[in-house]
Amino acid sequence: LAALVSKGMVRLICSQNVDGLHRRSGVPPGKLAELHGNCFLEKCHRCAAEFERDFEVETVGFNFTGRKCPIDGCRGRLKDVVLDWESPLPEED
Repeated sequence: LAALVSKGMVRLICSQNVDGLHRRSGVPPGKLAELHGNCFLEKCHRCAAEFERDFEVETVGFNFTGRKCPIDGCRGRLKDVVLDWESPLPEED
């Protein structure tokens, strides 16, 4: 799928998986809709920067993970980006 995206044959991949496989295969984040989130990502609640991890983030439901944003001047709290199965999709997504 990543090759089809890079050739312009596929404009967007919509995935319900939370394993981050499409992103790790090379699909650019702007060409990927991960409907239920990605268990290897954290997002800063202050600056909205995303951080891809080589470990599975421990929380689900857009909860704080206990880590801080490493960007100078921000230091916001990081949240997981995995949808809690009982919750609706977030409005901004």
